[in-house]
Parts: sequence; structure tokens; C-alpha cells
Amino acid sequence: MGYPDLFAHELAAEWAGLSPDAPAVLFQGRSLTHGELETEVVRWVAALRDSGVRTGDIVGVCLERSPSMIACVLGVLRAGATYLPLDPSYPAERLDYMMADSGVTVVATENAQSALLSRLCPGFRPVILADEAPPDPVPVKVNPDQPAFLIYTSGSTGRPKGVAVPHRAMTNFVTGMAAQLGMTAADVVLAQAPLSFDISVFEIFIPLSVGATIRLVDRATATDGPALAEAVHSGGVTVVQGTATTHRMLLAAGWRGGPSITVVSGGEPLPPDVSETLQNAGTRVWNAYGPTETTVYTHALRMTEGRRVTLGGPLPNVRTYLLDEDLEPVPVGEPGEIFLAGDCLANGYLNRPDLTAERFLPDPFSTTPGQRMYRSGDLARWTEDGRLESLGRADQQVKLRGYRIELGEIEAILRGHEWVKDAVVILRAGEAESFLAAYLTLTDDRAPSRREVHDLLGTTLPSHMIPAQYVVVDRLPTMPSGKVDRTAVAALPVARHLIGAEPVAPRSVVEEVVAGVWLDLLELDELSVVEPVFDLGASSLTAMRAADLLGEIFRTNVPIRLLFDRPTVADQAHYLDRQCEDAARTAGLVLELARAANEEN
Repeated sequence: MGYPDLFAHELAAEWAGLSPDAPAVLFQGRSLTHGELETEVVRWVAALRDSGVRTGDIVGVCLERSPSMIACVLGVLRAGATYLPLDPSYPAERLDYMMADSGVTVVATENAQSALLSRLCPGFRPVILADEAPPDPVPVKVNPDQPAFLIYTSGSTGRPKGVAVPHRAMTNFVTGMAAQLGMTAADVVLAQAPLSFDISVFEIFIPLSVGATIRLVDRATATDGPALAEAVHSGGVTVVQGTATTHRMLLAAGWRGGPSITVVSGGEPLPPDVSETLQNAGTRVWNAYGPTETTVYTHALRMTEGRRVTLGGPLPNVRTYLLDEDLEPVPVGEPGEIFLAGDCLANGYLNRPDLTAERFLPDPFSTTPGQRMYRSGDLARWTEDGRLESLGRADQQVKLRGYRIELGEIEAILRGHEWVKDAVVILRAGEAESFLAAYLTLTDDRAPSRREVHDLLGTTLPSHMIPAQYVVVDRLPTMPSGKVDRTAVAALPVARHLIGAEPVAPRSVVEEVVAGVWLDLLELDELSVVEPVFDLGASSLTAMRAADLLGEIFRTNVPIRLLFDRPTVADQAHYLDRQCEDAARTAGLVLELARAANEEN
């Protein structure tokens, strides 16, 4: 497949000229046409240039989800610059590091975020959208190797690393994936991923490159299963892309897709039951794979009934090698590490030439001088029919809810505190979904409370990197070499509370029933009724299940949003006490039935 004459952001501008009155973005009851979006893009270009942005600059984008955010990203690229997502929900310390490491001095933002950024980086220049549309600016022609965007991913040293993705790779992905899926201007694509998550490139640039429509949802809707399912239904969505966690959340809300729906699942392994449930409703299901360093997805496979979940074949202009430790190809059926090459590759890691050289190697299988291949760290084997079957990771990197996490980054931050002697973090499989567990040895007998640990990590790490479980042990098991034996650590018993934390037991029958629901869902032995359940590992998916169970028990509607607004067992029980006249009587009957069932067993 050859390249189009235009880059991804230029394809969007071309469609604005071809179909100016066609819908481009649907958001909170408002419809923005391609022509109106183009007008807003031009306003952003003018504001950026007035702020001194020039070709090759890096521009931070710190905006809440809205059509203006999409226009801003397009405006940054139109101005010849590179966009750097700065998620407003990230801890201040992480934003500070990303701004300092990237050297960004110009940030497109809103007044709400401007004050925070001023404290973090006093010398930065905020860019606010211009009030009026200036004359159409002269387009800037960028080099294919110039970075289009900079995404920070978890780093094993305790600091995130910036991945610089060029226009060549971005355009190859956008055009190749659109062609693979057969997307047209008639499609409506759900956009629910944060801009800081690289799959947002799919949700923004693929639809705009083919003249389709983006159904954008806000942060609250993206984490609320029923609300997200309603947004898909009411918005006429035809393409739902996201992680398996997102798809499972939609299924839990009763959504099943259908013959008019295409689902693309990437960022984490696709469970067979999710694939089968969607296919049974006639949904077209695609399994996608690819590291950030190779631009969102490099492989995609249309799932069919009875087909094993594999990685499928590569997108156009992508080469896949499966190699052993000596960088030699492995036979069919034998495990090897996935190496990726071609026009999918990022330029490397910003300001990290050593790490770039370690992960981006010369391609010995290419006849073209200067070609590179990326060492993914993912293990797989070739199947007899020529597909790749995933076998997990070769290092300490994991995927949780689609986010790539270096466990060493969390461990490094924990070890950096005076009360932690050593720390190991692992990914554990729960009944509802996977979660992170931290195993700690301490420098003295006083263990910190969960709140102390949560606050410590929360100043540095985004929420998806904060462990749900903490276990204090006298010593971590080791191998004969003296290294920590992670397999043995994973076999250790778990506990949700650190020594020293004083859980508050249920003080009423309603609190006892509500606590029991959460104990079952979170697979806990105990919890404190005054501690937020989301600090104990609860997620949007478990909140949906809790809302259903509590509503069924107390015969009332329990909105999912209520559980986020009232995150402790005590607060939820108080709500049920006021909402239901016979809440205490109902709870008492439930407890009696439970005790009777236990006695019989």
C-alpha cells in the first residue's frame, strides 16, 4: 500500500473542503460540522502562531475533552508543531516532569488549567483559543520524519519516557487501519479514550481522514457503563474502539453491539468470552495489537466463530519478526520475541539515546540501508496458519485497562520512601478484572496506613498505576541468584490493609450488607466502612455490578454515579437508609438468609 499525498491532519482538512456541512463531532447534544471544525482549527493555528510557535516546536495540550480539544490537536499539527498530551487529571508532579523533560514552553489550555500550569512551569506561555476566526493561514509543510505527537509511557527507572511518533508512522497507521476496517464517511466512531492514551489517535484521526463522524464523550461518561452504552446508541455509533475492559463494561450494562457495529479491541488481551458474546449478536469484532513505539496498532484480525484469539497479520508497510535471543528467526510453534519494523516505527525516546539504541536495533533482514526494528518485549509463537499467538511479556511490563505499566516505576517510587526497605509490584488476576498488588518490606515496625501510601503514590502516578492491594512481609522470597523470585511473590497470600491501619467495622445491618457486596466483588476478607472502595481496587466495572446487586437487594434504583459520589460503604448505606423505608428490615432478612445458608453448608 502506498502513501496518500497528504498527512493525517491534512486529510481532515481536505474533507472539510469536500463535505463542509457533514457532521464531524457530536458532543453533549451539539453537532459540529467538518466546516465548523475547520474554522476552529484555523483559530487555534492563529493563536499558536501569535504565541511564537514555529515548525518543529512541541506544544502541550492541556484541555478537557471537547470539540475544541480535537480542533486544537489539528491546529498544532497544521502549525507544523508536535502535540504533547498533558492530561488535566494527572498528578501535578507528573505533569511537571513531562513539561520539563520535553522542554515545552507553550501549552494550549483553558483558564481552569492555566493557574496550575503556571505553578508547575512558571516560564510557560499559555495559549487560549482566539475569539475570532482570522484569515486562513498558509499551511506549513512538514517533514515525514518530524514528530506528530509525543506520548509519555511508564518507565522502569521511576520516570516516564517520551515516545516521539513521526508523521510518516501516524499517517501509515491511520490510512492502513481505515482501509483494513473498510471505514467510510458514513461511519460514526466512539471517542472515549484520554488524549494521553495513544489509541485516541484512532478515535480522532481515522474518522476525520475518511470524512466520518466522531461521537465524543466526556470523562465521566467514559467510565460509566450505562451512560457510555446510551451514548453509543443515541449517537448512532458504528465503530467502538477501546480496551477489553471498556467492552466488558459495555456488556455489563446490557449492550451487545449488533450487525451494524464494528468493535476494535486493543491495548490488552481480548478475552474469548467477550469476543464470543459480541459475535453472537452479529457484531464484527477485530483484535488489534501494537506497542506505543510502533504507533497504536500494527496488527489486526477479524474474529470469526471458533477462531482462537491471535494477533493477526500486520498492517500495510509493517514487517514482523519473531526472533530468539540471538536475533535468529524461530520455527513455527516455538516461542520468540516480537520485533517490528517498517513505517510504523517511532523516532525513539526523547532525550534517551541510550534507551533508544537498546530498543530500536538495526534491521538485519532489510536490504534497505538504515532500516531499524523495535524490540517489543512481547513473546509469541507462529501458528500453523501463519498467525501470531501471544505468550505474554519477557520483562516486568504489564497492561492494565489498556495502559502499559512498568512495574519498576511503581517499585522505584515506593523504595524511595524512608519506611520502605524493598518493594515488588505484580499484576494479579481478580474475578472481575486484574489489579496491581504491592508487596513491601519495611524499615521499622510501624507500617503506614493505606491512605498514607495512596497519597504518596497519588502525587506522582496516575490512578491506573496505583496498586489496589498492599501486603507487608518480613522478607521477599529470592532465587539462588539472590534476585527476587516474582513467581513466589505472586503465590504469597494477599491482604488489602497494611499493618497499622485500623478498619472500621460495619455499625448497622445495612452497612453490613453493603460491605458484604463489596467484599465479594473485590475478593476481600475485610474492609473499613469509612474508606473509599475505589482506594481498595474498585473500578467502573465493579461499581456497575455493585449498583445492580444493591438495587436488587433493596428494590430501588442505585445510580452508578452515586457510588462515585458516595464512595464509602458508610455513605452508601446512609443513602439506602434514607431512600428505602424498610432498608434495615431488608438487610436483616438478607443477613438471616446468609447465616442459614452458611449453617447448612
